[in-house]
Amino acid sequence: MDCNANTIGTVGNLELEYKISTSESIGFGVTMTENKNKNEFIREFSSNYDLRRKSTFFELYYKKDVLDTKKFFIIGGIGLLDIYSEIVKNHTYSNDKLLSEPGITFGVEYYLIKKVNFEFGIHSKIYWTPFNDGIQNIGIAPIIKYNF
Repeated sequence: MDCNANTIGTVGNLELEYKISTSESIGFGVTMTENKNKNEFIREFSSNYDLRRKSTFFELYYKKDVLDTKKFFIIGGIGLLDIYSEIVKNHTYSNDKLLSEPGITFGVEYYLIKKVNFEFGIHSKIYWTPFNDGIQNIGIAPIIKYNF
């Protein structure tokens, strides 16, 4: 969900983690979101347009097992957020980079099933930036993890 544009969309991410202990790890992740919204602009005339916002968040994060069960983790990190806006209005197209700014993430993961090297669960994160109205995205998605 894009909090600034009041839209709901899709989220996907890829993360690489390194375990520093049995209950702690550090990692690098890339999260991409896409949110769409149909709008109508009314002044002297009425015009319909489609707004699509794409966000990319590059992050370094720390993850800790909260209950030492290897099922429930909290995540905190820092990163860089890039937001792009695409508008299609009356057969006219524009694509603009809105901003690039630092931010932080906070999230949780809960793993439901563990089979051999695979783990299946739910992953949720909040992306916050200090300069662009605070919370940028709230994401929740299934997670499939492979342990090497």
